Amino acid sequence: MRLFFLILIITLPGVLILHGQFWDNKNAAIVDSEERSATVIKQLISLQQLQITQSGHFLQELAKMSPLQSGDHQLCSDFLATMLKLIPAFSNLTMRNLDGELLCNAKPSDQQIDQKDGIYFQQTLLQKRVTLSGIQDQPISKNLSLNFAYPVYKTGSLDVIGAIVADISLQWWKEALESLSLPEDAQVYISDANDNIIASHPDNPDHLGKKRPPIVMIDSASQRNAWFDFSFQPSSVEHSISFAGGENHALNISVEYPISEAWQHSNQTLYNRTLLFIAFNLLVLLLVLNHLKITVLAPLQQLTKATNNLLKGKLSNNIKNTNIRELKILQQRFQRMARIRLQSENNAIKHNDELQSLLNSLPDTYLKVSYTGNILSYKKLDAFMPLPQHQDINIKTVLPDDIANQLIQAMHSQDSTQNLIWEFCVTRKEQQYNYEMRCTALSNEMSFIAILRDITQRKSNEEATQLAASVYRNSSEGMAITDADGIILDINPAFSRLTQYTQEEILGQSFSKLSSGKHSKSFYKEMWEQITTTGRWQGEIENRRKNGELFIELLTIDTIYNEDQRVHRYVAIFTDITASKAAEKLIWKQANFDHLTNLPNRVMLKNTIEKEMARSQRRGSMMAMLLLDLDRFKDVNDTLGHAIGDQLLIEVARRLTFTVRKVDTVARLGGDEFVVLLSDIKDLSDINIIATNILQSLAQVYHFGENTVHISACIGISLYPNDNDCIEDLLKSADQAMYTGKARGRNRFYFFTPEMQHAITLRAELIRSLRKAIEREQFTLYYQPIVDLQTGRINKAEALIRWLHPERGTINPVDFIPLAEETRLINPLGKWIFATALEQVKLIRQTINNAFQITINISPIQFSCKESGIESWSEQLLQADVCGSALVTEITEGLIMDPGKRTQNLLSALKKIGMQLALDDFGTGYSSLSYLHELDSDYLKIDQKFVKTIKPGNDALTMCEAIIVMAHRLGLKVIAEGIETESQKALLMTAGCDFGQGYLFSHPLSGEQLVALLASPSP
Repeated sequence: MRLFFLILIITLPGVLILHGQFWDNKNAAIVDSEERSATVIKQLISLQQLQITQSGHFLQELAKMSPLQSGDHQLCSDFLATMLKLIPAFSNLTMRNLDGELLCNAKPSDQQIDQKDGIYFQQTLLQKRVTLSGIQDQPISKNLSLNFAYPVYKTGSLDVIGAIVADISLQWWKEALESLSLPEDAQVYISDANDNIIASHPDNPDHLGKKRPPIVMIDSASQRNAWFDFSFQPSSVEHSISFAGGENHALNISVEYPISEAWQHSNQTLYNRTLLFIAFNLLVLLLVLNHLKITVLAPLQQLTKATNNLLKGKLSNNIKNTNIRELKILQQRFQRMARIRLQSENNAIKHNDELQSLLNSLPDTYLKVSYTGNILSYKKLDAFMPLPQHQDINIKTVLPDDIANQLIQAMHSQDSTQNLIWEFCVTRKEQQYNYEMRCTALSNEMSFIAILRDITQRKSNEEATQLAASVYRNSSEGMAITDADGIILDINPAFSRLTQYTQEEILGQSFSKLSSGKHSKSFYKEMWEQITTTGRWQGEIENRRKNGELFIELLTIDTIYNEDQRVHRYVAIFTDITASKAAEKLIWKQANFDHLTNLPNRVMLKNTIEKEMARSQRRGSMMAMLLLDLDRFKDVNDTLGHAIGDQLLIEVARRLTFTVRKVDTVARLGGDEFVVLLSDIKDLSDINIIATNILQSLAQVYHFGENTVHISACIGISLYPNDNDCIEDLLKSADQAMYTGKARGRNRFYFFTPEMQHAITLRAELIRSLRKAIEREQFTLYYQPIVDLQTGRINKAEALIRWLHPERGTINPVDFIPLAEETRLINPLGKWIFATALEQVKLIRQTINNAFQITINISPIQFSCKESGIESWSEQLLQADVCGSALVTEITEGLIMDPGKRTQNLLSALKKIGMQLALDDFGTGYSSLSYLHELDSDYLKIDQKFVKTIKPGNDALTMCEAIIVMAHRLGLKVIAEGIETESQKALLMTAGCDFGQGYLFSHPLSGEQLVALLASPSP
């Protein structure tokens, strides 16, 4: 008790210190979580404020456009539809009069939605500014959205004639949340002024439009001061932002940010320090134990030594006295007990001779053992375990310690009139022996008589019998024993489990009761002939269970003979292999068949082709290979999802199988590629008929629930042995024919021709020539001037590469740039273009115009490869003593849709060294204002396909005007490509276009011609 209080006093300060540190760590975790929550809110506020500001500016610019004030419903609707394409976040644009009635709509709809009573609509008319609504259910777009509204003024006055309304889908807020890479266990809600949810994380579409759940704020009073509270509580911060339109049109952001990770770290710290604290206490305990060893254990060791001496018949008189009262009493009592013990042993010696005489007449080993374990006398102990003569022996010397201890304890608990029978094992020389020991306590003596008998052989026989019975009963294999006539005499439990027949039902029956009827009489005849001849049969057999279910078993039948070699018994052992056979079949099917369509796959197709080729050789017939590829299958996956795409592939496989003949083979190579193998073709007209039927069948409409799909296919055909006699070459030939067909049109079939092989050879030759041309620098740069439309001056030019082929003459880039990109030769070619353009712009700046710029086109491949050399441009500019603004990097808008981290880093690096960025072909692909804003470009180029068709009042001009207005609002200059007429130039100048480029001003010029043009008096 005193030791306990001592340890408690020592450990109490440490416990208090640990708790204080743990409390501080919890507070720090809460503060850190609150700061992270605030950071998330700031990021969301920044994203939403940017979108709201851009949307407001966009509506203000739209309100000034003449189509909205024209009163022409069709013109206004077409204009809004064009504008809608520029802002992916908008789901619809509408123009409404003062009564809220629909005047025009970017998306046609038969429904008339009156917005007169909308608070936001009335506020935009009264306050004449941009307003924002709460969540709206839009019948036109059939989605939940938020509406922006801005008044439209009558031309030339401040009279409001209506308002333009933009619907922003809630999808934008969802994407904004996904862009933040929030933790999975964080909860974020964005809601409108009515607390209806606009977006949430994790995303849950069922929450949209519903009330935001209450925020679970951390209770600082209870959580921060809790003693060793390891439970997790979320921390949350609630914040609201308001947009023009009053408090009823506020957007609210609520964040619940987890602190479990920080608290787990705090708990781990407490755990580690607790371990150190325990280790310290253990050290203190060791010191205490050392003191106990000196004051308590040493006297106890003296008593132990005295006890050992007593076992040897000696009395220890040199025990030192101790100062501890209890131990002193123990020493005195031990001395008294030792004297009594020795006197008793002396009396026992008198009877030893009598006992030895009796034991010598018995065959087994006899022992007389004291209750302390000493063997007082023995007979034939040497036969049991050889021992040195004249040595005092303890029972633990003869028996294992655990057996000896159990024996002594058992004898102490036995009545003197009862006998104890004991069996045990002893291992000698790596061999195990079994013994039976019969013990009887001697009355009036502290000893007992033990008789030891070697029962090793008997136990071995018993164990063998029990093992055989156990194996028979517990084996997972069914076993049955029959007589010489095949009548079942006995079965094991596994037999009943596998066949469902009980022992009572099957004993006395023959194995024919299990017959499935699947095997012929000859099968059983051969089986019994082998059993009769060899005494054994093993094989697979199909039998029937009691419930009628068939199963496959691996059966072994052995014969047991009498001494006269006549059949005594038959032993049948069988294993149910139904599951393994099914698994083998499944594995074979998975290896040879497509898992989706159940058609043969590439492996099975190869085996089939080999067989059909051999058959065609024997019969002298043709074999046709039809390689089929679905047209625009990717569009189905992208628009309707992969589930519909898989259903479409299954239906295509079904139609193909139904269309071809039974002798033909339909296989799926992968993706949307199929192969049809036509056998025994006598005439090419047969192939034409089958291919036409396939195309017609596949072109029919597909219905998948509410979805309707129209799709076609292109087929390439190669013939064996006409085209090739190798499987891979046949596939290549069919593939070449198919892609030739795709290039010339879809929903058709083409036969492989030598001309196709010739085209492939020419392409390979062109690639080889391109490699040589790069090595020999057989290229030159032409420069097309870019004219300032307001001043007519030429301050820029676009570098255009030409291949000066020694045999084919000048080759335009459209004929070799795709090959260069495909083979990555665009990288060395791009290095040459940059170096040549740098040298040219340096010459012009030094001699003619120190502000001149040359634009160079950069392929997306160059941004994705380290070998492009873009990283070294800054060093080359420095060595040439040319500033970065002398060159403009021109990229296509397709690159910015998925730029990748490397591309983003390279573009940022180019901007840092002063190079400007021009976005080419804008409006021809996936134009995105958000990407355009993030890209930080300087110029936007209108593709020439818009410029060539512009006329007063047409859609092309409207599109150009919209692009120019939008670019100027974003701080970009606009360059129009392909200007060929004065009319086009005038229309673009009126629209506010900054620069022009095209044959109206100049054809592409060589470097010398460009210098001469710039040096002329009126360039």
